[in-house]
Amino acid sequence: MSGERHAQALSLTVTTAGIGGVAGPAFAGVLVQRFGLAAPFTVAAAATLAVLAALMLERSNTGAAAEASQPLSSIVRAARAEHRVLVSVALMSLGGLIGGVVNLLVPLQLHQNGLSTATIGVLFGVAAAAFIASSAVTARLGERAASTGAAALIALVAAAVMLLPVAAASTAVLVAFLLVRAPVMAAMFTITFPIGVAGARRAGISVAAVAALINIVWSASVLIGPLMAGVIAQTVGNRVAFVVLSLASLATAAWIAAGNRRVAAVACDAP
Repeated sequence: MSGERHAQALSLTVTTAGIGGVAGPAFAGVLVQRFGLAAPFTVAAAATLAVLAALMLERSNTGAAAEASQPLSSIVRAARAEHRVLVSVALMSLGGLIGGVVNLLVPLQLHQNGLSTATIGVLFGVAAAAFIASSAVTARLGERAASTGAAALIALVAAAVMLLPVAAASTAVLVAFLLVRAPVMAAMFTITFPIGVAGARRAGISVAAVAALINIVWSASVLIGPLMAGVIAQTVGNRVAFVVLSLASLATAAWIAAGNRRVAAVACDAP
């Protein structure tokens, strides 16, 4: 449906996911506080059924054009040889890891600091609103905002931001952390798809294959993040978990920057 605007269309999925991020924590916190744990799940089930009905009633051929299928082995080989595809995978892995850890540890610490479930939900909703605004701005820029240089810079900034919860676990610091983290993560997630799309075109693999690959690594990192954070937090404390995130972000920035230099060197040597 998007034609040549694949990158911008895929970036906008991050923005719309952020809208769910605003509604989710805010309404869930209030409903749990007033009606119990079952209430938000009941509402979510009803909303899901409504979407299901709408999709079943959709009869147009919009988006029905299929790209030629490619063997998985050839997709992996092509992706490994293209720096931009690898950068998109690394960024999404880092973003998923950070999200999984933050979404587990920060609400627990805020609750321990005395905040109610509803208040925590509202705080995450406000942070998600900042995410949406930042993502929308980045998505409008499309491929112009998506470069491997920007990816390295964003990962470096993320490394610094992850040190805020290390400095202190007070409510004020954690709220500041959520608000500062939101635009950084929005930029990280939103440029991932345009970088991946550009790499897919150069590598000769389908956009659908790269989008699927990016979502697979995101799912894996979101799974690993809370498991890792839970073990670290229980054994040596929350702050060490955020130190690990900072080091992971720094390593990602360094790896992307090194790859950028290699690609630039190859380009200069080419006839």
